[in-house]
Amino acid sequence: MTSEFTAWNDVDDHDNIAPWSLKGLNGSPYQELMDGDDCSVLTVFHPTAYAIPSVSPNIVLKSSDRVLFYSHRSLLDKASNNVFGKLLVNAGIVPVDEDSHILNIILHAVYNLPIAPFDPPFDVLVSAVDHFPLYGLSPPTLITPTKCLFALLYSHAPLHPMEVYMLAAHHNIDALAVLVSGHLLSYNMRRITEDMAERMGGRYVKRLVFLHLQRMAVLKDILCVRPQAHGCGSDSQRAWALAAARVVDEAKPDLSPPLLVASMKRSASNLTCKLCRGQFEQALIVAAGAWSQVKVEASH
Repeated sequence: MTSEFTAWNDVDDHDNIAPWSLKGLNGSPYQELMDGDDCSVLTVFHPTAYAIPSVSPNIVLKSSDRVLFYSHRSLLDKASNNVFGKLLVNAGIVPVDEDSHILNIILHAVYNLPIAPFDPPFDVLVSAVDHFPLYGLSPPTLITPTKCLFALLYSHAPLHPMEVYMLAAHHNIDALAVLVSGHLLSYNMRRITEDMAERMGGRYVKRLVFLHLQRMAVLKDILCVRPQAHGCGSDSQRAWALAAARVVDEAKPDLSPPLLVASMKRSASNLTCKLCRGQFEQALIVAAGAWSQVKVEASH
């Protein structure tokens, strides 16, 4: 290359480009080979992409797998508390000890650009966030509910709830931890290992355990409110008490209101008095409504 910001030409041979980089965005590849060099450059961070509108890049970061990222020194410096791992003190093309997958996510987080179109694997996302502190980047600052990376991490909660929760807890990304905790109501707390607890930290382990315990305690309190006694001999209160004891014994914190109704209602089938059945079902409607209002997320 003749300069840091030389133009590059399209080439037909993309054999040396990682497969993830060839996915199209608006018809364009994410990477193109640099003219006269064996480096490649990300389309989002090429010299004229203007990741900051109308502001030309003034620093080039080079990943360990030879991908160039044309960036803005002032933005990286503002986001970092250690001059971006002391890399910004260098001039020219600056080598970074990260592969392009990790560096791409880190820079997208700094610029608050959507990373979802690249479809990075979940473990790569986690690794990238874990590397933020190396560059003086604050995960709680860069991963907030209004940021692109927050939404992408939360989208993995249905399949990787504990992993996302541990990541959020480890880096004190509180809003993400609260949201993800709602996906862990069916999680068996006995599966938490010492390593998992250490990564989360005592405060977040406690919050998750308390969420489970509090929901079960509230369920027990709700089911303690029995239907009114009728005095006809059908004994709806006894039927309620037996059903409630069984539900509390078998239920998990993720018990849904419809399943609560179905589990309790089986006991009403033995009631011969219509009035008793009606009172039982009315009490059940109230109980299910109260249960549906119980919080499903850990407190801040």
